[in-house]
This record gives sequence, structure tokens and C-alpha cells, in this order.
Amino acid sequence: MIKTIDDANNALEQIGARKRAIAVVQSRFNAQLAEIKKRLEKEVSSDQVELEKLENELMDYMKSNSSDIFQKKKTVSLAFGTLLSRKTPARLELNEDTAESWPVVLENLKKFKMKRFIEIKRSPNKTEIKKSMSKEDMEKVGVKKVQETRYEYKTI
Repeated sequence: MIKTIDDANNALEQIGARKRAIAVVQSRFNAQLAEIKKRLEKEVSSDQVELEKLENELMDYMKSNSSDIFQKKKTVSLAFGTLLSRKTPARLELNEDTAESWPVVLENLKKFKMKRFIEIKRSPNKTEIKKSMSKEDMEKVGVKKVQETRYEYKTI
């Protein structure tokens, strides 16, 4: 039980010693793990290269023959697995010929009076609330300011 500043100092000494002992053991095990990882990479490297080659060939085949393979179904079952074709959700990309950034797109929407495609985001300004709002007003709107004291220690 720590009751005095000397007790706290002794606790810090013991914490530091135990952390150093743990670090020595971790370092030894990390070195062993690094050696095992090197051996693993060496043993599987040729299989990994062949696997990547086969996967790339299969993807190329599916892309170039998608109209034949996926004519009736999005999933084709084979003896050793399945081939799947799925569309990703649509996304927007910049047309580099007409807009080099999203702010340019925003300006174009304004220029062509397409305001329905412009969203205005509204959210509480938390920084300003913390800085300027009174405690009573915070209570009215349903927030409270919380500030905690954090305690730490460091060992040598």
C-alpha cells in the first residue's frame, strides 16, 4: 500500500524494473519471430508468385469474357469454386477536362443554377460552445462541459 511519497518512489522503481525485464523478454521473442517470418517468406515465396500469377490470369479472363461467362447469372459455380461478377455502388469522379477539383464543381453548380445539388451542412460549433456559451445556456440546449484531470507517471 502506498501511503507516503517514499512509497510512491519505491513503487516507481519497481515498475521501472519490471517494465525493463518485460522489454528484455519481448525483445528476445521479437527476434525469434523475425527469424521465423524470414523462413516462412522463403518457403512460400515461389508458391506466392505462382498464386499471384494465376489470380491475375483468372481476373483477366473474367474481365475479357464477362459477357459470355456472366450472361445469365452473376455467379457461376464450377467444380473447384465459383466465379462472381458484382457491380460496386456508383461513385463520382472529377472529369479532368472540365473540373480539376470539387470546389470547381461547386462553383459550376452555382453558375448553372443547379442549387438542388448543393448541400448545406449544419452542425453545432462545439469549439465555440465550449468557449463562449454560459452554463445555463448549455443546460437549455442539452449539453454540459466536462473537463477531467488525467494522472500519469513516468519511470526512468
